[in-house]
Amino acid sequence: MFLIVSASQPNTYIPVKHFFTSLLFSSPQLPFSETQKRAILNWARSLGAQNVPSLGSMKKCHTYLDSLVGNPTQQVTSRAGDIFYINNIAEAIAKDYANPLTRFAMKDYPEDGGEGMSQVFNGKKMLLDLPSPPAVRVDGTIYFTDELLQDNSGDYFIPECFFYASPPADSDGDDTELHEHADAKPLYALGRAVERTEAGFIVHDEQEIIPTSAFVRSFEDIAATHGELDCGLTGVLELVR
Repeated sequence: MFLIVSASQPNTYIPVKHFFTSLLFSSPQLPFSETQKRAILNWARSLGAQNVPSLGSMKKCHTYLDSLVGNPTQQVTSRAGDIFYINNIAEAIAKDYANPLTRFAMKDYPEDGGEGMSQVFNGKKMLLDLPSPPAVRVDGTIYFTDELLQDNSGDYFIPECFFYASPPADSDGDDTELHEHADAKPLYALGRAVERTEAGFIVHDEQEIIPTSAFVRSFEDIAATHGELDCGLTGVLELVR
């Protein structure tokens, strides 16, 4: 049995035995040495398996697949003669997003893990020190950071950062499903409330957090409403502490 491995080259085939063996030997979670690969192939032949590929043909297959999909790892030799490898991070991330098996495990936003930390996206640096992902989609509408929006209470808000977090322990019953599925953490926005007055929009200096599910009107929607932005921006409202 053969597989077509390139849509741009429909007449190019690769044996299924080579394809699946290459998947096994290329597992990033379970790397195999050359000695281990040879031992596995010899073990399969000893058990009477038919059409077991040779290690040489597997190397050719792996090289061919690399030429089709690309290899994010590049070998670099230093001036001192040391050999090390560099991964193209952007290319590796793009491949993970394109892979249907890993796409839904990808995290698009940092996460506030509270006191605990188990992943890199739980860190304070990812949450507060680095630029936020620039946008979020809510009910089909895209909202951007540093743009005015309106929430379901009628208040205005300017988001500065988006992040995942566990719902508050005292949240209402609407979050029951979220509590039952701990991994499905809701998306929140850290930003500043904006007050619309006759003198103009006033931005509060204190940051606050609201759920992105409360977003109802984007800046485009607000700008499309005649006269809503005519009052302009007055400045920043500094609260007396």
